[in-house]
Amino acid sequence: MNAALLEPTLPSSWYRSNEVYRAEKERIFCREWIAVCREAEVPSPGDSLVLDVLGESILLVRNREGVLRAFHNVCRHRGSRLCRTPAETAELRVALPGGITGGRLIVSVDHPFAVNLMHREVGRKPDYFATYNHTAEWTMGGQTAVMSFWHRPLHAMTDAFTAAGFRITVISEPPPALGARELFPDVLADKPAFLCFIFFVLQAG
Repeated sequence: MNAALLEPTLPSSWYRSNEVYRAEKERIFCREWIAVCREAEVPSPGDSLVLDVLGESILLVRNREGVLRAFHNVCRHRGSRLCRTPAETAELRVALPGGITGGRLIVSVDHPFAVNLMHREVGRKPDYFATYNHTAEWTMGGQTAVMSFWHRPLHAMTDAFTAAGFRITVISEPPPALGARELFPDVLADKPAFLCFIFFVLQAG
């Protein structure tokens, strides 16, 4: 065989180079669809997978309509990891009181008093009754972005819902799911409940 006739291949160092990997990730993989599993691995509504895709943790869930959805596996409160295994998605499946079924989620709301407490923990002195914007820097995949959030007191939330033509039928402070208790910080591990989210059940005009 005449070696001069062979097509040159990529340098072997490219297969080991972190710089080449970062360039491929940015210019190729992050711009194209990537196969991460077989559909048969999440066959039924409620099934989920926790996946590592190019160093990013992704939560893959089949919703109640049977459609697959993928989300960054990150809590929007503080950028912490939501789930490490599919079993830990129990904390995301919260049943509202009264056996309410149907409907759809239109907004996810942090408990306004919990947000106020979190600001005080880091030395701020927020006005609970004020409506204000606050920002936080989140770093994911080596990229940093400034996230913008709004705080509104409880009465401002209820006023907004009624002004939009909704009737509030239930206001709920759901307890934590027991299946996710091992994820809780030590300071909360023994508490039966703590402030986190507040749920509103709304009916259109």
